[in-house]
Amino acid sequence: MGRRRDERGWVATFLLVAAFLGLCAVPVLVYQGVWARVTFIGGQSAETIAESHRLLRAALITALAASLVGLATGWWLRSTASVVVMSLVLFGSVVILVGATVEPSEPMPSPTHCQERSGGDNDCPGG
Repeated sequence: MGRRRDERGWVATFLLVAAFLGLCAVPVLVYQGVWARVTFIGGQSAETIAESHRLLRAALITALAASLVGLATGWWLRSTASVVVMSLVLFGSVVILVGATVEPSEPMPSPTHCQERSGGDNDCPGG
């Protein structure tokens, strides 16, 4: 009986450590994904935008997988703290997933006619 409990403890420890390391990788992936999109000179190419999306998608998948592993392990061990923490991480990941899948609204159209601005500058064609 004692040996079986020890094996369960090692498996649970391994799973919780794996979930923790996965969650530690998420901020690194998000950081890389955000900085892959930042450009200082010139415009963004389709390749850099695709790289940014790939890194952010990897961060989201890692967060979902790690929180599900941690949640299942906490449930298996009947550890309330693990279940609560991993449930919060899972909820946050789902909120980010929903926010990432929502299509942005159309940008405001630019004015189609000349608009005078304050300050006396008149950049309208024809004076």
